[in-house]
Amino acid sequence: MLPLFMAASAQQYTAELSPVSPEELGDWASVSAPFRLYPSLEHPLKREGPEPALSLFGVLTLSGKAFPLMLAVLPDGEPYLVADMNRDWILSQDEWHKALPLAQGAWGWQLEFPLDSGPYTMAMVWQEGKAYLFLIGGAPRAAVLKLGDKEVKVALLDANLNGYYDDEGYEGDVLAVDVDGDGVLHAERDGHERFRLEEAFTVGKRSYKLSSVSPDGSRLTVVPTAYVPPKPPLYVGAKAIDFSFVSTDAKKISLKDLRGKVVLLDFWASWCGPCVRELPNVKEVYRRFHDRGFEIIGINLDLDKEQFENFIQEYGITWPQYFDGLGWDNKIAKLYRVTAIPATYLLDDQGIIRAKNVRGEKLAQEVEKLIAELEEKKAAVSEASREEDQKASLPSNLPSLVQVPKEILVVSVPEGASLFPGGEVRLEVGLKNGSQYPAEDVELTVTDLPQGVEAEGTSLKEVPAFGERAASMVLRSSGVQPGEYTAKVKIRYHYCIGDSCFQMSQEAPLRIVVSEKAPAQAVVKPKGKGFEPWWLLLVLGVGLILVWFLRGSGLLVLFLGIGLLAGAFLYLGAVRGQVSQARQVASVLCTSCVGIEEAVHVEPSLSEETVEALKELVRPVHLEVYHAEWCHSCPYAMAMAREFSRANPMIQVEFINASTDPSRAEGVGIVRSGHLVVPAIRCRETGEVITGIHDLEARLLQMVLEAGR
Repeated sequence: MLPLFMAASAQQYTAELSPVSPEELGDWASVSAPFRLYPSLEHPLKREGPEPALSLFGVLTLSGKAFPLMLAVLPDGEPYLVADMNRDWILSQDEWHKALPLAQGAWGWQLEFPLDSGPYTMAMVWQEGKAYLFLIGGAPRAAVLKLGDKEVKVALLDANLNGYYDDEGYEGDVLAVDVDGDGVLHAERDGHERFRLEEAFTVGKRSYKLSSVSPDGSRLTVVPTAYVPPKPPLYVGAKAIDFSFVSTDAKKISLKDLRGKVVLLDFWASWCGPCVRELPNVKEVYRRFHDRGFEIIGINLDLDKEQFENFIQEYGITWPQYFDGLGWDNKIAKLYRVTAIPATYLLDDQGIIRAKNVRGEKLAQEVEKLIAELEEKKAAVSEASREEDQKASLPSNLPSLVQVPKEILVVSVPEGASLFPGGEVRLEVGLKNGSQYPAEDVELTVTDLPQGVEAEGTSLKEVPAFGERAASMVLRSSGVQPGEYTAKVKIRYHYCIGDSCFQMSQEAPLRIVVSEKAPAQAVVKPKGKGFEPWWLLLVLGVGLILVWFLRGSGLLVLFLGIGLLAGAFLYLGAVRGQVSQARQVASVLCTSCVGIEEAVHVEPSLSEETVEALKELVRPVHLEVYHAEWCHSCPYAMAMAREFSRANPMIQVEFINASTDPSRAEGVGIVRSGHLVVPAIRCRETGEVITGIHDLEARLLQMVLEAGR
């Protein structure tokens, strides 16, 4: 809570704030956070309405008031959010809210929660297969504050989404003040008009600080304080903050001296996985445009100078670097209010910030555009282009959606299977793998059979990449009535891409015809005919008989002729098969292989930085590691979790076999669109889930620190 601290004689300035939509203020005025859901609640809860096929529960606390929530998915797949707005612990019929589709597998709601200060608006997003919601809101309030003869626009943001507006600290609420009087609140994370509640701000030549904020955000009071320099702006279109330093190769660098060049300010560290992955792209852009007036200044946030220098040498980085060994307290990083890396600022030849945090192809495009302007000596770009650049650099509030695993088998079943009472038929199913990933542990069953018909399931160890396999099952009938029936052939298997494995399930319809008499043929095969070498064996057999009876001068010629004939047919068959397979390989490799990583099969060991960072934990962290016996990269993820637990006993690890406990995996969001994705590590405290093993140490460290610090 914000304390009251001011002298009785100090001048006070008070403003009454009213609710305002985030759209009026900007994207910064809408924040998001995950909200965990559970299979049940400790408090008894009654509910009315239809019986859902899936239900998850949570209690949202706003301004100290508890609002029970239920995510309900009906049998038809339609999701609803039920919010107990009157807080009587009864989910009544009129409290059911139908979802709006946002994207594939994503649904949303916008609700108003009744608080004493008025309605509190919050959006919620649910992604299928997840055991949590994303809360999106902040319920900003705004007013015009009179500071003597000046009027400035101010706003409060409930940045931690708890319904209170008086929380101090870096993780607390946000005060936005239009200190430059341009009518726009630049309160992004690095914005010069964004302040913590305990932070002073300057308007004109005088500085002020909050003396009180009402918990409901309806009223604030400020008083004068000692002068503090205003924050320089860092939005797209503002002039970059000048600085100078001596680079690590003993060259004097001044940003002002680089006017006339296009400059990229790159904040990075050798331990930053995304920074390292982006490095080849940055080097390529530097190679293409350096001679045409493009320069890079690297600002490094490493602590170890030797590690930094070894990295520079190993990766061949030639542009100027600033290093002071202070990590996040790096002087230039603090000047630019950098709180996350990689962070980049792209400046034009006049030192104006034209883009922020651009990577990949977008970086090359932006640099090429500015180089073209430089070469054509254009002084500025159109306002429309500036707005487009600004939109491209701003982060999205909605969480990114995961990609859905795809089926890789083509299933071929007969047009029909004929049965007669008391008889049986052999059913052959063709399986064709059109991908470069083998389908493993393939299980086949027949379901939805009519009463009196049963089937023996079967299994295959694998269907190889670009390969084909046939599986046989037996259908038996006993006392079934003649007629036509529809059943399903179900195929269950898994395949792995790099460090992630996916469990899949496919099905195909099967027509069963039961007749009164036995059919003439009881073996049913799918359409299509493969290579059958019986005729070749027949030719060889006849040749051997002739050789036996014609032992003489023509023996050698006849033997060679038969051998060449057989070899020619074998070669023809092989060539036809290779050509067909090559076409299949090409059709997949040209679309599917870019960016696929190999699984890691070595025992993990933690870096010294990770071990030191884990010492900062102040509360226990519980990790749940979901694995499966068929997952190639799960052992590495399990070993990594053990290493974290050894480094700090406050980290407790539980290993869960997702194959034998699928309901638990589904309950925490390890199942995506009905498919199991492992390895996956979940933090019980935050509900966050990470999958795969790429850059696992860094991602797991970030998740653990967020939960335990």
